Order: sequence, then C-alpha cells, then structure tokens
Amino acid sequence: MKISLESLAVILLGLISFHCATSTMTVQTDYDRQADFKRYRTFAWREGTGKSIPENLDKIIRKEVEGKLLANSYVKADAGKPDLQVTYQGLVQERTVWQPVGVGRYGMSMRPMTVREGTLLLEFVDSATDQTVWVGAAEDDVGARITGEKIPRAVEEILKTFPRR
Repeated sequence: MKISLESLAVILLGLISFHCATSTMTVQTDYDRQADFKRYRTFAWREGTGKSIPENLDKIIRKEVEGKLLANSYVKADAGKPDLQVTYQGLVQERTVWQPVGVGRYGMSMRPMTVREGTLLLEFVDSATDQTVWVGAAEDDVGARITGEKIPRAVEEILKTFPRR
C-alpha cells in the first residue's frame, strides 16, 4: 500500500493536533532524605492554608488530601500539636503554545494559542523542626474555568509516593 505525502502530512497533523488538545498532567515530588517518616502519625492543616483559594476549591482540596492520608493510616489531629502540618498552594498561569492548523503550499501552518495551566503544590512540614519534609506538585491545563474536576486526580497522583504508615 502506497501512502501519498499529502496523506501522511494530514495524519501527522491530526496526531499533533490530538497531542496538543489532550492534557497531560505532570507530577513531581521530593522529600528530605534525613526525615524519619515512621515517626509521623498525625497531621493537621497549617494555619493560613487556602486563604487565597476560592472556598469551593479549598473544600475539594482538603477533602481529597485528608481522604488519602486517612486511607494511608494517618490520623487527623483535632487538638494538640500534630506530627505533620499540611499546606498547599494553587497557581494558574497562562502560556503560549503553537498549534498546527493545516498543511499549505509552504509546509505546515502554525498559530499561537494561549492555554491556562494550573499547579497544585502540597507541602508537609515537620511540626517539631518546622522544616519541609515532603513536597509534591501537579501541573495540568485547566481551561477557561477552574471547576475543581481535576483536583481529585491531581491529589491522587501527587500522594502516590507519599510514605504509607
């Protein structure tokens, strides 16, 4: 079977467009190699966490993080000093990407497209030393409106490598 150059270009353009249109969440984590995670049993939210985030998104983030930690046998500290203080930050920024729009006489045509990218950063601080012992971040395209639908997956992906009890 012989494929023409034009057919190959259309297929390639379709694949590139599909890749540009689909979102790929990227996740990064890091931790203090000296920290003894076996001694951490309790957690609580660090004061001031979520103050700059819309209330509906703050509730989703807290619910998801608490659910994952409780499922991993950590205990939420309602009173006293927890072993770990949890905090998070959210950021949305715009960036320009080049999207293919067609194959013309002089090759492939591209146009700039602005995408909104959201980042969720989770940080775990040792209450005794006030030092960060574990941090994770997820980044993904969020679209025009931030609805919170990607938050559960982001939290799950970030906490995949968080030490279990």
